[in-house]
Amino acid sequence: MDALVDVDGVLADFLPHLLERATNNRIAPADVRKWDVFSYLTVEEYDLSLALCAGYDFWAQVPVISGAVEGVEKLRSTYDAVRFLTAPWFGCDKWASIRMEWLMKHFGARATDVIFSTEKYFVRGALFIDDKPTHVERWAETNDAGHAVLYDAGYNKACTPPHRLMGWADLDRVLSSIAPR
Repeated sequence: MDALVDVDGVLADFLPHLLERATNNRIAPADVRKWDVFSYLTVEEYDLSLALCAGYDFWAQVPVISGAVEGVEKLRSTYDAVRFLTAPWFGCDKWASIRMEWLMKHFGARATDVIFSTEKYFVRGALFIDDKPTHVERWAETNDAGHAVLYDAGYNKACTPPHRLMGWADLDRVLSSIAPR
């Protein structure tokens, strides 16, 4: 079976990348305690963030989260394949091709490894890792043959999932607590 991994907030360090550019670091990632980062922005910052997210450079330059490359390699050695699940950003015309390029560059992804969907719970696998609590909860409710894992972030601390990945350095602990299926 496959390991399914979300991209933004799990592999791509979207939040600090956005906050640095849209707020000039007025807001630190640690200050974001709820999922909707845009609710923290002023009107001007919100408009700037939408303009940034509409451009190629913003998405192409999102940094990789520390340890993510090694984590994906570990998953590849443990599961049949790693599939990248990512919800499209509809405000950027070229977003899907930019995201594909980014995944190929950083993770050696093939086109068949990437699934674009806002409804991630439809995709079956042995393991699902995401940072959005509702995605993890919904996937766990509809996929009884796999393990849902919440990737730790400041905006999901209030959640109590069965499995929480405290960063990629924590992957061995999580994998040892679940048996790959």
